[in-house]
Amino acid sequence: MYMAKKKLDVKAAYEELANLAAWFDRGEPDLEAGLEKYERASELVTALQERLREAEQRIRVIRVASDAPIADTVDDVDDSEGEE
Repeated sequence: MYMAKKKLDVKAAYEELANLAAWFDRGEPDLEAGLEKYERASELVTALQERLREAEQRIRVIRVASDAPIADTVDDVDDSEGEE
């Protein structure tokens, strides 16, 4: 049931996870269904975390390739402008 082999549809996985959370929020008493849904939710969380790590790594590669600084450059704004 693990989703590592195929390309993860992040939006669909997130929506499915939200639906599973809503099922648990309703307090359904079915233990077996709850265990299955918990297992599926755990798989989705793991897959989404892995996809996020991949995206973060890709951003790092793009920044390094373009010689962009890794840190935010907002702090580099000259605060002394307008002071006389």
